[in-house]
Amino acid sequence: MPYIWDSCCIFQDKACASEILQIFFKIKQKVIEGAKVVYN
Repeated sequence: MPYIWDSCCIFQDKACASEILQIFFKIKQKVIEGAKVVYN
């Protein structure tokens, strides 16, 4: 059985990895904006 990471698109498909990074970036931006709303 291969390790689960061996079949993970992050390591095999750069386009998929960039999409995942964009999703994380959007989530991070929403968290930052939410924090600004809370502290302002």
